[in-house]
Amino acid sequence: GVMTSGIERKLDELRRGRSLVLESDHTLILGWSSKITPILKELVIANENQHRPVVVILADKDKVAMVEQITAEVGETRNTRVICRTGRPCELADLEIANPANARSVIVLLEQHDNSDSTNIKIALALRKLAGSPLPFPVVVEMIDEINVDAMRRIDNSVHVVRPGELITRIIVQATRQPGLS
Repeated sequence: GVMTSGIERKLDELRRGRSLVLESDHTLILGWSSKITPILKELVIANENQHRPVVVILADKDKVAMVEQITAEVGETRNTRVICRTGRPCELADLEIANPANARSVIVLLEQHDNSDSTNIKIALALRKLAGSPLPFPVVVEMIDEINVDAMRRIDNSVHVVRPGELITRIIVQATRQPGLS
């Protein structure tokens, strides 16, 4: 009875997505948004010529729900293995689960809440604490406010900021100047 309950407890922990990621040289995605599907589709295409590529997703969302959504929206991931873990990326203990020190690259997505820029700054600082300074891998961070971009860039030279609102605005302006671009 004691062994059975211990095994059941361990299996339940694995189902909840709280076990440590042992892979290395993986692409780490921190956070969950509507952009996860196109990002994964692009990574699957980019990883076609790689040997055993791995994408690890750490988000404050149920692991089963993440896997179901990825299966439904992304479909076949070919040779890319997608690993989902549940946790808050801005907390060191949760971030350690995803093994960021051994990642190849990191993508930090905007979560849909009030202080998403400050949360992403905390995530970048946590990555620097766990992986060392300077960061041994490129980090792409999605930000909203221009005021916070300077703070993010000061964290490390490996941090690249993408502002989707500004990017879309530039594309719209260019599409008006070049009729075939749209």
